[in-house]
Amino acid sequence: MKKLLFLSFCLIWLPLFSSAQIIQGESTTTQTLFVPEKKIPEKGYPRYQGDIYLGYAGDDICLSLTTTHGIRINKYLFAGAGIGIEYGDLWFYHDRYKDWLCETSNIPLFINLKGYYPVAKKIEPYVSLSLGYAYNIDEYSGFYCDASIGIRLWKFCVGIGFIHHECTGLTGEDYYNNTFEDELWTRNKFQVKIGFQW
Repeated sequence: MKKLLFLSFCLIWLPLFSSAQIIQGESTTTQTLFVPEKKIPEKGYPRYQGDIYLGYAGDDICLSLTTTHGIRINKYLFAGAGIGIEYGDLWFYHDRYKDWLCETSNIPLFINLKGYYPVAKKIEPYVSLSLGYAYNIDEYSGFYCDASIGIRLWKFCVGIGFIHHECTGLTGEDYYNNTFEDELWTRNKFQVKIGFQW
């Protein structure tokens, strides 16, 4: 009888003891294989930032290439300076004479401000304003302004901009009457931009 009771007692406790050993073994294995995730440190501010943009104005058939370099002050603001080249049919308009003047190339020099609104780690809509002076290889140099909006996706940017450029030049009437007085000409054009930022 004692043997039967002892055997019954062993049969009851043996499965419980075995399951406890299995659970303990599993938890030990899990802790051994766990590797903590490494966090990549974020870049601090202020820091250097540069970009390069290719622009296209369809009605002018004009291509532009600009590059800007400066300081990313914080995640919302950038300030810098840049240089570029515009090549193509740059049509300037004269208000009084309703006349047109075509030139082939400009070299804009400008300061640039950008405002960012981060919506995700690698997605930032932005607004950009460039003010400066566009130097022309002939005589049609003057004030230059480029305002644009766009979005940065990782390191790539796409946007649309508006260019305002003023210069002085001769009107057709001045040329034919030999008066040769400089008049104000303006150029206002929309352009599409794609770029790369680092």
